[in-house]
Amino acid sequence: MDDEIEKLSDILKDVKPENCFWINNGLIVRNIYELVTALQNIDAKTFDYHVNKDKNDFSEWVKGTLNDNELAEDLLKTTNRKKIIKRINERIKYVEKELDKVRKKQVAETKKITEKEFGLGRIFLELIISFVLGIIVGIVVGVLVEYYKIIPRGWF
Repeated sequence: MDDEIEKLSDILKDVKPENCFWINNGLIVRNIYELVTALQNIDAKTFDYHVNKDKNDFSEWVKGTLNDNELAEDLLKTTNRKKIIKRINERIKYVEKELDKVRKKQVAETKKITEKEFGLGRIFLELIISFVLGIIVGIVVGVLVEYYKIIPRGWF
């Protein structure tokens, strides 16, 4: 499961500078969020240069750099910019949702561990307190028996 989470997490991260996508109008895309923004803002000529019936550079970058084969395959199915943007946004939402589930699960597990450790720590503390109180009571009883003869010797 950790491998899947790491793979999903990598989809949202910035790529190394040498793996950035260079759009032919000069824009540089470092992550999937910037890809959506670029697709929304580039002109039709630039879009058509990267996406046409012969190629889909965005799909290739998503597959080769972000290692998201599922999204890359979806992007190959259309040359319509709005559909491509919609599909990328859907993928972002899905990945963020999955990562959020994992984070919540990790927080819950950490909370359980913390409660468990606190519970054991509390038991240990209570044992120490009981031990110290027992010693104190023993000393008080001993003093009462020895010096004040309040408690007869045979009782303890």
